[in-house]
Amino acid sequence: MKDWLSFDKMITPVILKIVYILAMIAVVVSGVITLLRGEFWHAIGIIVFGLLGVRVYCELLILLFRIHENLVEINHSLKNK
Repeated sequence: MKDWLSFDKMITPVILKIVYILAMIAVVVSGVITLLRGEFWHAIGIIVFGLLGVRVYCELLILLFRIHENLVEINHSLKNK
């Protein structure tokens, strides 16, 4: 509990994984709706570039949290010396 209250443990990466899954579902549904309207190439573009964009964005955010975890680990190891 102390880790959560002092912000030593981040919950955002867990939430981000859920957001990633929901965003993927939204992109695919949007692409299917566009496909049903008869806009084949737009639907393919939405699905391909939408999924790619969501993935890259989420990876960049996860990268920030991994950097934070590594810095916390380095800080702990330096304090123990």
